[in-house]
Order: sequence, then C-alpha cells, then structure tokens
Amino acid sequence: MEPNKPDQIPQGSQEPAVPQEPKNTNADLHAEGIDIVGTSMALDNEFSKPETGAAPEGPETLAEEAEAIPEPAGPIAEKAPAPSPMPENVKQPAPTPISNPVPTPAPTPAPTPIPEEKKEPLKNDPSIKPLRTFKSDAEEAVRYGNVSKADMVLAEQRRREASSPVQYAANKKTSPGIYIGIIVLIIVALSGGWYYWFASTQETAQSPAVKAVAAKTIIPYAKAATVTIAPKAIDLTGKSEGVDPLEIIAAKLSASTASVGSVFALIPVASAGAASQAPIADVLSGTHIPSRLLRSLGSDYMIGAYAYDVQGPFIILKDTFFQNAFSGMLEWEKNMAGDFMPLIRVSYPDAAAGIALAATSTAGFEDKVMSNIDVRAQKDASGRIILAYAFADKDTIVIATSESALRYLLDRILQVRTIQ
Repeated sequence: MEPNKPDQIPQGSQEPAVPQEPKNTNADLHAEGIDIVGTSMALDNEFSKPETGAAPEGPETLAEEAEAIPEPAGPIAEKAPAPSPMPENVKQPAPTPISNPVPTPAPTPAPTPIPEEKKEPLKNDPSIKPLRTFKSDAEEAVRYGNVSKADMVLAEQRRREASSPVQYAANKKTSPGIYIGIIVLIIVALSGGWYYWFASTQETAQSPAVKAVAAKTIIPYAKAATVTIAPKAIDLTGKSEGVDPLEIIAAKLSASTASVGSVFALIPVASAGAASQAPIADVLSGTHIPSRLLRSLGSDYMIGAYAYDVQGPFIILKDTFFQNAFSGMLEWEKNMAGDFMPLIRVSYPDAAAGIALAATSTAGFEDKVMSNIDVRAQKDASGRIILAYAFADKDTIVIATSESALRYLLDRILQVRTIQ
C-alpha cells in the first residue's frame, strides 16, 4: 500500500494554508485508557508524525507488525470514548432563552430640534418718530443752529454754576422734654395774659369809691359799683325794722348797664367811704337763713348780675364747714324763694305776681344737672327756673335767679380754680 502523495502545486503559486489537527499517538490513547488491539484501530502511524532522521516505513514493515500483534482472547470491552478537546475555532452553543425575560427599556429617542422661526426684519414705520437723544440734539444744533461745541460746553457750565446743590436736613431726634417744655411755656403765657387782662379790667371798671374798698371778687367782672346798706333789725316782738338789704341791692342791679355776656359786680358797704365791704350777715339780715348755715359762711362773698337772655342777679358764698353748709341749704329751701324775691323780680319784672303764686303754692326745689354738677332748682308756673343753687366745690355756693347765669358762674369758677 503506497502512501498518499500530496498534490503537486505548480511553480510560482503559494500552497493554501491547511489547518493542522492534533495527532493522537498510541501512547496518548493508552494514557487515556484506550488500548488498540486489532489492526482496525492501529492509527498511530497514520496520525502520528514520523520521527526526525528515521526512514519511512514501507508496506512490508507494516504487514509484519500487524502479524506480530496477538489476537485478543475474548471480546474487547468497549469503553466510552474520551471527550475530545474543543477546537479553538468551534463556536459555543447559544444559551437557552429564559422563560420570563426581563424587558429591556427602549432607548429614549433623541429630541428633534425645533427649527427657529426666521423673523422678518423690522421696517421703519414713518408714523413713529425716532428717539431723541442728547447726541442727536447736539448734532442738530451744530448743523442747523450755527452753534459750536465750545458754546454748548460753556452754556452747560454756566447752568451748573447757577443751580445750587440740594441740601438735605439731617434727621435729628427730638427729645420729649422739649415738647413738655413748650407746653409748659404756653400754659404760663396764657395764664399771664389772662391775669393781666383780669387786672386791667378790674382797674378800669372800678369807680373811685370802689378803689377805696379792699374787696376781693371771686370771678372777674366787666364793671363794678358800691352800694350802702344797713342791717335790718328785729325788735323784741319779732317785727323787722328798716329796709331789707336785698331790696336795695336789687334796685341797684336793675339800674346797671352791663353789656350782654358780661358781669356787673356790686360791693355792699356799711357806710359811704367805708374801706371794706359789709359782712355777709348784714346782707342776709332780712332772710330766714338757718343759723348753722350762717355760722359756716366765710367772710368772702360776691354779689352781682350776669346779663344774657335776662339780667340774672347772683350771690356767691364761701363756706368753711361743708356738712353744715349742705344741710343748712336744704333747710333753707322752704323760704329761699320768698327771701330772694327782690332779686327774682329783677330777672322777671313782668311776672312778679305769677312768681309769687308759684313760690308759695308749689312744693319747692328739684334736682337737675348743669355743667356736670348737681343743681337744686325751683320753677314757676310756666316751667322756667326762677331760682337755683349748687355747690361748685366743697367751699363755694352759687345762688342765681336764671339758668343762664348759673351755668356761666359754674363754668367761670371751674376755670379760675383750674388756673390757680
């Protein structure tokens, strides 16, 4: 048997590269546990590479070696073929697909660019005037007004020199003591002005006879005069002798010429040229004043009239013991209307009979409020107040024959007390 000869390759051409498979020898098979017994499995010479330097065996040699191999005594047990090594170029089998594959998220598509809108160029609108700037005005002035740049610079410099810089006043914190001081100064100035006016009116309105009398009035007045009175005496039989001092005072007040809204002061004296006013006991000697009330009265008092809607005579008394004065006034209420009838007739000369009838037939006084002060008032048959009195404070008693006169006197006394 001749060995296979390789195909002849023509000259000038390259032999194609044939992949060489690994050769398995008998020794290798024996090492892997495979024994070759028959001639059919003698593949050592065919797959093995001839040794270097040995001559190739001929057909005769191969036949001799085949006869020398003994026959097996029994059947050859077939062994499982050894796994052959995996060739390098053989592809691995595809992996078994998973029954529940995890879905792979689809790739997010790339955003499509929005094409930019091509704006048309703005066209000049002839109706819109171009914007004026200082540069354009300066160019027009130079071009059409025959004005140079030097003239404009000089004019701007003159304008800056003429205009004065704005000065801002610094914020100063004002102390509250300043405001208090200003208020005190205003009060002092007003008090001084009022005192000066009061003193001047006292001096100008007094007659020479009044200046000689050391009289102290409780409220300011516009005019003043004196009147001479004598106390009314009462004999042992209870009959009075002389003229009631209130009759003389009423006649003097009726003849007074005081202007509307002003006060006329009347100062009773015991004799002409006396240096002081008569005691209050002499003035009220013809009345039924309770003794405890008379004992509680001080030496200061004032008699006069306030001219407003009517000529309203009044008497202001000063007390020294409020409890006796208050209870004495309540006791005197039953006789006050008759005692002060001369003064009441000054206010209402045309209704003297009606006043007398009301004073003797009615019960007397009732409570009222004037200028936030409690007042006791008596009315006539027509309902008007003919006599009223009030305690302006615990030391001052005001008696008047008209409502307007009593209101004015209460307000005036409160003002004088506040200033003092």
